[in-house]
Amino acid sequence: MQASTHPKVKKIILQFSRAL
Repeated sequence: MQASTHPKVKKIILQFSRAL
């Protein structure tokens, strides 16, 4: 999975990781 360097995407990924 290629993660984008966008701040919004990064924040979503961080929140998703926290939810997990």
